[in-house]
Amino acid sequence: MELSKILDGVKCKNIKNFKNVEIECITQSSKDVIANSLFFCLSGANFDGKSFAKDVIQKGAIVLVSEENVNENCINVVVEDVRLAMSIMAKNYYEKSDEKLKKVAVVGTNGKTSTCFILQSILKESGYKVGVIGTNGVYINGQYLPSNLTTPDPIELHYIFHQMLMFGVDIVVMEVSAHAIYYKKLFDVYFDVGIFTNLTNEHLDFFRDMENYSAVKKSFFTKKIMRECVVNVDDKYGVDIAKNSGVPCVSYGINNPSNIFAVGIKITINGTKFYVNVNDEILNISTNLVGEYNVYNILSAIGAAKLLGIANDNIIRGVKKLKNINGRFMVYQLPENKKIVVDFAHTPDGFEKVLSLIKKLRKGKIISVFGCVGYSDAAKRKVMGQVAVRYCDEIIITTDNIGLSDFKTINQDIKEGIANDAIVTEIFDRDKAIEYAFKNLQKNETLVILGKGCEDKQVIGDKKLDYCDIQVVENLLKGEVNE
Repeated sequence: MELSKILDGVKCKNIKNFKNVEIECITQSSKDVIANSLFFCLSGANFDGKSFAKDVIQKGAIVLVSEENVNENCINVVVEDVRLAMSIMAKNYYEKSDEKLKKVAVVGTNGKTSTCFILQSILKESGYKVGVIGTNGVYINGQYLPSNLTTPDPIELHYIFHQMLMFGVDIVVMEVSAHAIYYKKLFDVYFDVGIFTNLTNEHLDFFRDMENYSAVKKSFFTKKIMRECVVNVDDKYGVDIAKNSGVPCVSYGINNPSNIFAVGIKITINGTKFYVNVNDEILNISTNLVGEYNVYNILSAIGAAKLLGIANDNIIRGVKKLKNINGRFMVYQLPENKKIVVDFAHTPDGFEKVLSLIKKLRKGKIISVFGCVGYSDAAKRKVMGQVAVRYCDEIIITTDNIGLSDFKTINQDIKEGIANDAIVTEIFDRDKAIEYAFKNLQKNETLVILGKGCEDKQVIGDKKLDYCDIQVVENLLKGEVNE
């Protein structure tokens, strides 16, 4: 594509050595540069994108986009904000494919992934071809593509939109993270529907406090970004969005007055049943998903489905057909009424929801296996320990993407929230921790493995290793215990 077309809509401070060259690749990674590339000089806390200039030019880059002049013999596009420019230019490069797709954005701390897959099931039942983008990866008409980020960076994101369009996708349902909003990854992407699930303590290592964190989330709910929204008004931040965003809003909840609400909720370890009132229409819902938090997720998906014109019968069938969500409250039944639950919960609120539910549904002892991410908010470690000991009879602390952090330090932070008389075991290797718990599980007991869900990597030191909780559990069930 010609450079002038890629620059359409970009506010440039200066362009040095301009020629309307043909660009064959746009990238922010020096590793991906090929001949006739355009390279974005992004900077972070520990690096300056301009330092890669000589290297990428030698590899074939002919255009550099930066916030300051780069003293190299190339075309240098100088802009006020490289990240903003990258979002605009990525959209241009992939021919504004996003504008030809219907799109639903799901925003919130917890429930984003589940909501996406519930809505996908409803839309598929209605005959639509659906794309999903989120924590569990990218799905194009059910075909899986791995992804490293909840919301991909703009270049990858617009490439995904382009691929979805090529493969006939009608509607895209995607998770939108707070970091994506903050870094303007979705600038000039307009959504048909936005969903707000909830907001709880998370990412405060980056956003510092809940005021900043909530402000970023709420900033997404504007008329410039979405046509309509579906908002949880049992959440205080949701109430603020519903009242003040200026976006036409459908509210949902269980406790507070709302447009869509659930009654008659009955929860077992095998599923949930309830009735939904949708503006005085009654839907009888039966789902394999477990827990009140999944009732909220289903309500949000129903709200979005109604705004997209989906019939009630298709909503009911779509919810019922969804057997499970990979890595979310996956239940394994063992002999002697022993059970194993694998869940992605990795925040204090997530722990509270999963463990309190299991406490209600199961009478035997509860044993939990979990750790805390080394490079995330250290303050939440103590709280997660407090939540775990409230519901669990035994706790096994292990690794969870500790990176370069010290295992003993993380464990000490967790144990600050745990009473001295609690049964706590520390095992560094996560698969060995699960194996230990599995071998010692007794009749009527429940083993809960928290934090990673269906993630297929484990970050230890500076290495990203192949690892999956689900695979470990299923291998143990098959008797394939690693010695």
